[in-house]
Amino acid sequence: MSSTVEHAFGRPGNLSTYTKLAEALQQTRGLSASLPQPGLHAYGLRTGAGGMADSVRNIALDSSILLSSQLRTKIKEITKLKLNWDNEGARPVKPYVLADAVETLNRLRTTAGILCEPYLVPTFDGYVQMEWHGANRSLDIEAVEKGWHVTATETGTDGYRRYYTAECDRSDFDKIDRYYQWVIGNELLIWPF
Repeated sequence: MSSTVEHAFGRPGNLSTYTKLAEALQQTRGLSASLPQPGLHAYGLRTGAGGMADSVRNIALDSSILLSSQLRTKIKEITKLKLNWDNEGARPVKPYVLADAVETLNRLRTTAGILCEPYLVPTFDGYVQMEWHGANRSLDIEAVEKGWHVTATETGTDGYRRYYTAECDRSDFDKIDRYYQWVIGNELLIWPF
């Protein structure tokens, strides 16, 4: 077997990383996580009981326990989406993307002390988008292939609407936190980047 696993969690990675994750899942959660094998699900993951995709979905659901019941319900609904869920060929949300979104929301809740509920929606290509809308500011953080794509709008005191965009890695929580602080009004009155 190659030392690189392609398409595991929808992205390439080192086999030892996935081996360690599978072992940790087995030890801490009693799961029978399997390493991805060629020729399985379109994302390179098993979808049956005990497969890595199911394990990652369960981690996302378990991690959402600190979020509101309404948000947990939405996350659970997103995990159940099947291929063509919109009757126009949409893909189910990739398990690692949903896990990243839940982790991001948990971190925002921790750093801010309270989480303003986002509108969490799946996208047609297997990702998710988190949206916050206020009186004068809005923030959309959408998972994309290489991280997060951020779009923000602000209506100034002059009545003009300004648009801002940025991109960052999914693990760049400091940036995500600054965007979030900006939209809820705790950040400077100018776009943080």
